[in-house]
Amino acid sequence: MGIYDGLKDIVAFIQESGNVELLQRFTALQTDVMGLIEKNNELMSANSNLKKELE
Repeated sequence: MGIYDGLKDIVAFIQESGNVELLQRFTALQTDVMGLIEKNNELMSANSNLKKELE
């Protein structure tokens, strides 16, 4: 199970609990996590390109 699938499972669980405040907070956290993953991928790509330039 990937990160995205895990996050979806947690959202489903929170929705079933009916806790709206927790769902809102988790949704914001989920957005932050996805942004960090995207930024990490960008940095890894840039790092790879820089390594190739050094060769």
